[in-house]
Amino acid sequence: MQIEHWLAEREDGESPMQRLFNRFDGMYPNLWSKNFGSPTNIENWRKAWAEAFSEERITFEEVMTGIRACRKSHPFPPTLPEFLQLCREPIDYDKAFFEAVIQMGIRRRPTVKCIDGVIVHCFGNDEWSNSAVYWAAVAMGKDLDGNYKYVRSRWHYELDRVLAKEIRPVPQNTNLIATSSWSKELSAEETANVDSILKNVKSMFDQAPETTEKGASVERSKAQLEKAMMLLNKS
Repeated sequence: MQIEHWLAEREDGESPMQRLFNRFDGMYPNLWSKNFGSPTNIENWRKAWAEAFSEERITFEEVMTGIRACRKSHPFPPTLPEFLQLCREPIDYDKAFFEAVIQMGIRRRPTVKCIDGVIVHCFGNDEWSNSAVYWAAVAMGKDLDGNYKYVRSRWHYELDRVLAKEIRPVPQNTNLIATSSWSKELSAEETANVDSILKNVKSMFDQAPETTEKGASVERSKAQLEKAMMLLNKS
């Protein structure tokens, strides 16, 4: 993420660095603000930290991880090196692999449920401790379903490769996006169009012979079409 992304003002008039400064000021009243004797000191802090975030490819998600870590276990404001470490908690590669297996299963494989007599496929909400674990799982492909004993080195390689780059957020699971369903009721215009089509088809059958076996099949089809038109007229 470029340094400009950290320093540029957003719609609310604040940059991400200004928000972070304000968050620390709220978490460490007096302890934080007393370190800055002038606006120049604040500006120097903003640029130095933004530059570090850019070079280390820190994401907004990781900054929030660092803030949560400060809130839990740091009674004093962190230095820049300390905060960078808090943003990226050490990853346990073995636990990360099994997390990937479980969360990818939730993401890709639905559970079958019966709701009001209708069989539906329900997808769960996958949750990831780190976006890097998701992207490494994607890179593994079908090997993610393999025996960890045999794919362990591959998993380490893929996760290291992801961690060495800027880590993108986990995308929304498209399986959870609601799809529009057909309405059971047709508009007047739609009903007229369907009625016209059925009449045209019926006229085609009217021209077919009715004395042969083929004709008997045509008569049955005509009866079905007439029934369909009666239902449409009642809707």
